[in-house]
Amino acid sequence: MTDKMGAVNQTESTAAPATPFEPSPLDVLVVKTMLAKSGPLPFELVNRIIEWAEYWPCSHSFISYQSPGLMTSRGFGKDILVIRTPPIGFRRPVAHRNSRNGVIPPAPPIQECTPEYFEKYLGALTPTLLHPVRKVVFTIQSHDQGWGGKVADKNTFQGSWTWFEVGQERIDLGATCPDEEKGEKCKHRPLDKPDRLPPNCKLRQTVPVPISKDIGGVLEYKLLPDHAYMIQCNRTANGRPETHTITWSYTDDVHPDSAAAEALVEKGRGRETGMGAFVRSLMVGDEVSVWAKARFPGWTNHVLSIGIDVYWAL
Repeated sequence: MTDKMGAVNQTESTAAPATPFEPSPLDVLVVKTMLAKSGPLPFELVNRIIEWAEYWPCSHSFISYQSPGLMTSRGFGKDILVIRTPPIGFRRPVAHRNSRNGVIPPAPPIQECTPEYFEKYLGALTPTLLHPVRKVVFTIQSHDQGWGGKVADKNTFQGSWTWFEVGQERIDLGATCPDEEKGEKCKHRPLDKPDRLPPNCKLRQTVPVPISKDIGGVLEYKLLPDHAYMIQCNRTANGRPETHTITWSYTDDVHPDSAAAEALVEKGRGRETGMGAFVRSLMVGDEVSVWAKARFPGWTNHVLSIGIDVYWAL
């Protein structure tokens, strides 16, 4: 009996943990239909139940570097876009749209599109809300150069000059395709499924906003961290890789002058990132990105991997 129970206990302790179920957009529609017909329940109550259960589709984006990517403060490379998500409402990356692509220059004002624009790509799975995002989870593994800064700041998040900021790109209906302007066929959509994915030639960068261009035409950004968009900074003068998981929710409501905001700063986050404004601003079709940054001589941002999980309501 003892041996048998021990064997059972051993089997249970070594079993792999169950993978949490994650609904697809179709799963969400099916559950909504079942709830609506079970009562029948009013549509408003069905949506409230789905919200309470956080029964949302999600897109997962991840990039890993076999050797750490280095971002120095000298010359080109102090601001590097390292990852982009699929457009909100889509679960897979769109062709020709990945972290290796160059930055799409901003072109304000942007002619925004409504969710109806995406119906030809997503059909019944198109989010009905203009701002459907409910949560964005960033998972960052990184470290700085392992030395420098004030002695008192070592192994804290104070005095750090290597960090990560969020980016945002939005489709501009008023934009024209450079290929079509030259009388050629648009190469910014997959040739086998041209009507299922929006072309990325209409994407325009809305965050971060560059302050100027240098002589070579390279976009220049703010010198100091933007506390409305700073996801996480590295621990100061700590050369050991560290994994940070940061969650931004549409229900966040932390005033930047509050004690709770100060607690975010002590953890290496931007003071204004607890307000939920960025998540609530995201629209169907937007793409979320992460920028790795470093400032001042000697400071280096070593990026090992970055993941972005975007949850949206349907």
